[in-house]
Amino acid sequence: MKTNIPKDDIEVHKNALKSIEHYYKYSDQRVIVRAVLSVPKTNRREALLKWINEYTGLQWKRDLEKFSTEKALKEFDYETADKNPFWNFKIKRNQKKHVSGNFFDSSSFFDNLIFEIEKNITKISASDIDLFEAKIRKIIAENKKA
Repeated sequence: MKTNIPKDDIEVHKNALKSIEHYYKYSDQRVIVRAVLSVPKTNRREALLKWINEYTGLQWKRDLEKFSTEKALKEFDYETADKNPFWNFKIKRNQKKHVSGNFFDSSSFFDNLIFEIEKNITKISASDIDLFEAKIRKIIAENKKA
């Protein structure tokens, strides 16, 4: 493993490997779920979930905070998973420098927005969506004039 990797990431990786071994030995996903939930909802967690999926076939169900085992692989290749740790699955964020000097990635922004809407759809009313759409259309119209 690289030595410039944060100690937290190395611990997450070791814990994930042990958790996956536990899952394959006992068919109990509680330990691996705890390992995932111990990582904040950041790019690190997304990378960890992609890594777990790659080496186990387990699919994370965000709404239930557990794994679907329908496509689980029969075996876990510990050595390969250890040699290619989860931080290699982190998504590089392509940021565009805005004229103001701020960094803004419109693709990432809209992906995150859609993700949050899907996650909270039951809390959003049709009037909220209509109001949001009206505001966006107003912004677009004002910028076309400028």
